[in-house]
Amino acid sequence: MPRLPVPPFVLGFILDVSPGTTKGFDPTGTGQPTLFVLRLWNEVFVFRNICPHTGAQLNLKRDVFLSPTGDSLMCYRHGALFDFSGTATAGPCVGRSLEKVPFHITDTGYIVVDSFV
Repeated sequence: MPRLPVPPFVLGFILDVSPGTTKGFDPTGTGQPTLFVLRLWNEVFVFRNICPHTGAQLNLKRDVFLSPTGDSLMCYRHGALFDFSGTATAGPCVGRSLEKVPFHITDTGYIVVDSFV
């Protein structure tokens, strides 16, 4: 599994992630998003793009991490659903969680990963 460069690490600009959407980021240059940002109307989360069930990436299409109804996160490999805090609510990994990544948003609007293990 690729490791991120030593934090802090700038992922991108918060305004590039519209409210109610997700966006993948490839900070390690693998060609695949290893992290993704979920931006709700008043909250932002950064998760590792790894399903706790299979260890595979959640998305099959670029920046698509939300279920078709938009009310949960989804692993498109096997259909597991996760609430917006990252806890699985349906599928084979119920009760397990996506890994949250500590971050902050700068005064100028950049999403910065604080640490990553």
